[in-house]
Amino acid sequence: MPRDSGIRAKLYIAGFRLNKGPKSVKVQPQRAAASRYFSDLSGVEDGPDPYDGAPRLLRKQLFTIDWPPQLDPDYLAFERIAARGGYFDLCMWKRAVVRWSGPTQTLSQFGDVSGFTLPFRTALDFLASDMLPTNAASKWPTRFWLNGDTGSPVSFTVRTDLVDAAGRVAITDGPTLTEDDVLEFYGVPLYLVRISSEERDIATSRSDEPQLVFEEG
Repeated sequence: MPRDSGIRAKLYIAGFRLNKGPKSVKVQPQRAAASRYFSDLSGVEDGPDPYDGAPRLLRKQLFTIDWPPQLDPDYLAFERIAARGGYFDLCMWKRAVVRWSGPTQTLSQFGDVSGFTLPFRTALDFLASDMLPTNAASKWPTRFWLNGDTGSPVSFTVRTDLVDAAGRVAITDGPTLTEDDVLEFYGVPLYLVRISSEERDIATSRSDEPQLVFEEG
């Protein structure tokens, strides 16, 4: 897998491509798993199995983003974003890895479909073309790797027609995997988030340094 460090494109938030880059971005993955120990001190990790085709580990992201003093047109965009309630889209243009092991290739929430379920939508497939950075498909290609990334990627289809209310997406039309296989997705998520908190530094007439904290739904 190619190295993908840092943010290299304008952030996409709630329909806006922001012109000024953030001053800092902190990402805190919330792991939906807990460990427990037996009497011999051996440990086991327990996690939820909330839907068919779910990854081995489920994580929800918490994004804390600080911006430098804003100038138009981003200032108005921030006000519009901050005034929103409910959930909306956030894209960082940074790839993520999702892993399935010992999979069951049945997605009951999408009917009689054989495949897996991504816990989020993919930016390349779900954002309008005018919201994509230049050459986005070549800079951040979506890849599926079977049993490591030493060979060629395998082919799966991201089903834009099979999306549930939580933003989970079916991926189908790939090879049938056995219990010993490991499948990994490598691509750019389009997260469904809400604002959990906001803060402004307005000490002077030239200062308006907002902080927004986004919580993945």
